Amino acid sequence: MNVSPSDLQFCLSQADIIAHHYTLHSRDSSNPVRSIGELLQTYEQALGATVQVYEVNIPKDDAWVWGMCILSADRNIEVALAKDLNECWGRFVLCKELFHQTLDRAEYRNISIAGHIEEYTLAFPDDDCKPRKPVVAEFLAEVGAMELLFPYGKRVKILDSNPRPDFLEIATRFMVPKAHTQKYLSQSYMESLGRFSRI
Repeated sequence: MNVSPSDLQFCLSQADIIAHHYTLHSRDSSNPVRSIGELLQTYEQALGATVQVYEVNIPKDDAWVWGMCILSADRNIEVALAKDLNECWGRFVLCKELFHQTLDRAEYRNISIAGHIEEYTLAFPDDDCKPRKPVVAEFLAEVGAMELLFPYGKRVKILDSNPRPDFLEIATRFMVPKAHTQKYLSQSYMESLGRFSRI
């Protein structure tokens, strides 16, 4: 997927802002596992909104999407999560959905859920596609969530100490999905995101 440098830069700068606020207010910012409770508090303070998270009675294996973020008229935020997500996926999906609010720009929105899912499904496997901004926002929200849960600086240190890392051990240490751990430690992702490094 083609993503403009300005979109990626905006995403990473927003992740930096949330991560900075988290570090300032966290009781244990050195812990590699970011506290979801403290991240929720950080979002509430940063966005000036109340965040409500709940699980819907739709198993993940039957769901088109595993999470959805709803912004109410009074600017409060609801995040609905599919049932039966394991802890790593639950943390990731929650952070990804919240990150949509961090990216809150008109061009990133699409209120046609079915059309959005169809375009996203067609675009994501294709490295050369040029999707519309709402689909780009899905990728940016993923990048932002991973920056919050498994920051680029930590990934650099891991690869510096071991160029052939144990993905399962790292995923368990940071409580993020193993598939995303492997993807975000890959050479292509490290090089692409390294161009915007804030280390």
